[in-house]
Formats: sequence, structure tokens, C-alpha cells
Amino acid sequence: MTTLTKTKTITVSKLSHRQGRQGISFYCELRVGRTCYASIEQEANGGDERVNWNNTEHYLFIHHWILDTQKDFHRKYDVEYINLMVEHGYKKVEESYKEKQELIKKYNLWEKLAKKNPKSWSEARKIQQQLGFFDDMVGTWTTVYVENKLSHKYN
Repeated sequence: MTTLTKTKTITVSKLSHRQGRQGISFYCELRVGRTCYASIEQEANGGDERVNWNNTEHYLFIHHWILDTQKDFHRKYDVEYINLMVEHGYKKVEESYKEKQELIKKYNLWEKLAKKNPKSWSEARKIQQQLGFFDDMVGTWTTVYVENKLSHKYN
């Protein structure tokens, strides 16, 4: 995947993956040109993604890129997840309405928090936690992207 920003292009590269007992395991890099901004590894056991970066500026760039350009990507995923839970009978339709109302609040807050300019990883994590990211937002975005890209190969 290649995504254009105003000044740089982010590419998901060196993607390797395999089917595990509980999902897809993968490794990839988020790159700008030849420079690796972050590497992400996920084991197929429902655990946290491991996000590694060498430079806080690179991490903060990806953090801002997600906040600036990926709101609709996450919103679509959140709504699809709620609809799937209703379809499979894990949630009632009335519950889904409430959750979708909460999503509206979340994405209004997203707009506000996207304007903040954190200077450190810990400041960025506080913003991410306010948006409900239990795990690191960069790792979460990458996992959702990779699973959407590869899920058809394992179904």
C-alpha cells in the first residue's frame, strides 16, 4: 500500500504473513522512500502488536498521518464490526444504535485531538488512549490494514 501525504509517501512494505491458530501473524515495515519509519510484528494469538521505531520524529509523523488521514478508515472498520456483532447475534440492534452514537462522539473528539501536536511518544499515547486505543494506534492501524488486505487468502 502506498499513501500520499502532503510531503511524504507512506508505504507498507516487506510484508510477510502466515496463518496461525487464532488469526494472521505478520511482520511489515512502514516506510517513507527507503527509510523505515516503524516495523510492526503481530503474532496470531490476539496479543499486542509490537511497534519498533528508531526515531521519535518518525513515530510522531505516522501518528499524525493516521490522525489526519485515516479517520474514515477506522470509522468504517468500527461500524462494520458493530454490524457484524449484530449479524452474528452477539449484540442486539438497540445496543448497536447506542454504540454508533458513541462512535459519533469518538470521531468528533478525533477531529479535536488531531490538532494537538505531541512532542513525545508518551504524549501521543495519551491522545491515542483518549480515542479508545488500548494498544498503540500505529500497531492497531497496521493490523487492521493487513488483516483487511490478507483475510481473503485465509478464508
